[in-house]
Amino acid sequence: MLTGILIIVVLLIMIALMYVKKISALLALPIMAILFAVIAQEPLDYILTEVLEKGPIRLSSAYIAAIFGGILAIYVRDMKITDGIIRSVAELAGDRPFIVALSLMVVTALLFTTLGGLGAVIMTGSIIFPILLSLGTPPILAAGIMLIGISAGGTLNIAGWQLYIDFLGVTQQDVKSFALYIAPLYLITGVVVLILGMSNRKLMKAWAIDIRKFQKKPQEKLHPLAYLSPVIPLLAVMIFNIPIIPAFILGIIYTLVSTWRKGSINLMTGSFFKGAESVLPAVYLMIGIGMLLNSVTHPNVIESLSPFMEMIIPENRLMLILIFTILAPLALYRGPLNIWGMGSGLAGILLATNTLSPKAIMAILMSVGCIQGVCDPTNTHNVWIANYLSVDVLTITKKLLPFIWVLVFFALTIAAFKYV
Repeated sequence: MLTGILIIVVLLIMIALMYVKKISALLALPIMAILFAVIAQEPLDYILTEVLEKGPIRLSSAYIAAIFGGILAIYVRDMKITDGIIRSVAELAGDRPFIVALSLMVVTALLFTTLGGLGAVIMTGSIIFPILLSLGTPPILAAGIMLIGISAGGTLNIAGWQLYIDFLGVTQQDVKSFALYIAPLYLITGVVVLILGMSNRKLMKAWAIDIRKFQKKPQEKLHPLAYLSPVIPLLAVMIFNIPIIPAFILGIIYTLVSTWRKGSINLMTGSFFKGAESVLPAVYLMIGIGMLLNSVTHPNVIESLSPFMEMIIPENRLMLILIFTILAPLALYRGPLNIWGMGSGLAGILLATNTLSPKAIMAILMSVGCIQGVCDPTNTHNVWIANYLSVDVLTITKKLLPFIWVLVFFALTIAAFKYV
């Protein structure tokens, strides 16, 4: 009993330290892995071999997938494919604010099934925001359109799926199945946000600006097939059930061939270096997550925490929905429901103690993760968007949180009836 209490105390202390920004998740996760192992009196040989030696490579498939995804994202960016897609969609939508905004949200979602990282957000936002503002879209609404689009696409970003596959032991089909519920919920929520946000026509007119100053010189035209590049990996996985890493390799080859021109090989080579660099923060996090997972799956930890997990996690579907809906904001600030933060520790404990099935844990984390993806003021993309639009980052959180919280409720309802 004492061992379990001490482990929980360490978890709470780390959450508090991260909340007040005294320590980052990059450091907190491996520190917890070691402290849990010491508190649970795991043998020294186990700590050295399983936690410190095998832990960092436990999620190797996940961060290799992230690296290949980063390579493709950088190459798509450098070939100006994203720019061309966004501008073409905006031209087709004309000057109808709702249609333009909805189209840009959908195209952002499609792009971020492959794109990722702050660089991709800056590139995409620098094109999308001037178009939205030119039509009188209020800055907060423009931020919501972009953030919901990013998160909807991120749900279908197969690079992120690999973490759940490696971490929880679920299958690619399991992740795909639930992601296909979440993505439409995002888009439905986005439509609601748009309808309510665009109801004040006077406000939109007041914000309108001259789009001509954002127009760029004509760029080199690409073959129409090149614009399919961002979704090739997703289509390969969805339609043909190709594994994630080969799907990204196929996407890279397709992009190279469909955009071929003088110097393409050099550009592709540069993308390998820049792409790997762009995902390093995520790779470091996954190294820590692997160490933590190996630490909490030791029998000493499982035995000490099982009674607590049995008391905390309800078996009743309705109570599970209500409890995780109420606690969903704990996914903010790398909190205990964020798989990219303290949530990996909690998920590892739940997995090790068999309190919930791996599929249920995956679905719960994906559901509450919607709040983190759209609303977390510590996200670098939230901060950049707020600065670009000259609004307070916490204002974005406050305005969007009620909508995403409702989304989480529906996602958890699906999760409970599908997996619990």
